[in-house]
Amino acid sequence: FDAAVIRIPHGWLTIDQITKERIIETIHLVSIYLGAKTAIVTLLPINNNVKTVSDLEGIIQINRMVRDVATNWSPIDSHDVQWVLVQSFSNFTNQVIWENSQQIGFQNISIPDTSQEGWEQAGADFLLNRLNDKGKWSPSIPMICSDTSYGNKKDACLPNKISRDGTHWCMNTVGPRYVASIACLLGCIYNGKEQYYALYNDTLRSSLRSCEQECNDQFMSIVPVDEGWVGN
Repeated sequence: FDAAVIRIPHGWLTIDQITKERIIETIHLVSIYLGAKTAIVTLLPINNNVKTVSDLEGIIQINRMVRDVATNWSPIDSHDVQWVLVQSFSNFTNQVIWENSQQIGFQNISIPDTSQEGWEQAGADFLLNRLNDKGKWSPSIPMICSDTSYGNKKDACLPNKISRDGTHWCMNTVGPRYVASIACLLGCIYNGKEQYYALYNDTLRSSLRSCEQECNDQFMSIVPVDEGWVGN
């Protein structure tokens, strides 16, 4: 395989079990077992496993860790993963959930400046309001509901097309941008540039990060995709 997409298994692993050392080890194992030279790590989104403000702060810290690993990645040798890129999936899904909250009139919220680091922490407590479905992993109301018909009991609502259960994403909705962002990130390496980046130095590292940022800005947000990117 040329590349692998890594999703950190938060839920199977607790927040304190997800360390920088384990993230680095996982990337190395991608090379050992799959032969991949490129790893794309998906940032953790809000979901049912985020039950408290402390959990939210924890996944934001993990995402910062992932960015740090990618920015400072140095392969062990020519057989190791050579390039580590970040897919800002959490930025996209968080924007979708905030926008849905605003559209259905769930509390009086305004969407923060999403260009600022850590924007998802600003007044995000409302995301932790859950349906009273008596399940261990009750879903977030602004994540799964399409209106505020859940009433005082908050035991059910008319579902939206973002997530059915607060864990799995509706791919008809988020899938196109997810796939487009992966293709774009791979293009940062493989669109005639693989040999170019084989000379990896600080200048090329900066160029790669710029390409990564452009991909995430275009596809991992709810901003309309620039027409110049369509069909390329």
